[in-house]
Amino acid sequence: MLTPNEGKILYYNQEVSITEEEIHKYLTFCAPYMMLPEELTLSELLYFHDEFRPFESISIKELIRMLEIDGNKEIRNCSSGMKQRIKLALSVFTKTEIVMLDEPTSNFDKRWIEWYQEIIATVHNHKTLIICSNLEDEYTFADEIIQLGL
Repeated sequence: MLTPNEGKILYYNQEVSITEEEIHKYLTFCAPYMMLPEELTLSELLYFHDEFRPFESISIKELIRMLEIDGNKEIRNCSSGMKQRIKLALSVFTKTEIVMLDEPTSNFDKRWIEWYQEIIATVHNHKTLIICSNLEDEYTFADEIIQLGL
């Protein structure tokens, strides 16, 4: 997500090169520090997003119901937990092959952690999930775990 100071990243899909301009078609990213357009309502944001990065297997109406947020509510008036749910839904339900999640349940209480686990269970068999977290509840379903440390 940052511009590298040196080196370069090459993207491939089945040995076919992917340009930097096209990589957004293959992956999504969610992190608690990402910003959302504060001036839009939830419905406006979802329709705008779907126009450029279509959702798969879920309607906007279903997303709004699942998020339990009024579609007319402006993003600026959402709590940090609500915003994290929106970011998570945008990344998980967008039609991509790779989903990268950084601390996905940040700002969630127990109920919304369970919600996260439920939605991940619906997509983890047909998407590659890369989850960066110190909380085991966020990746207990993983087929492979890579631990980094000192």
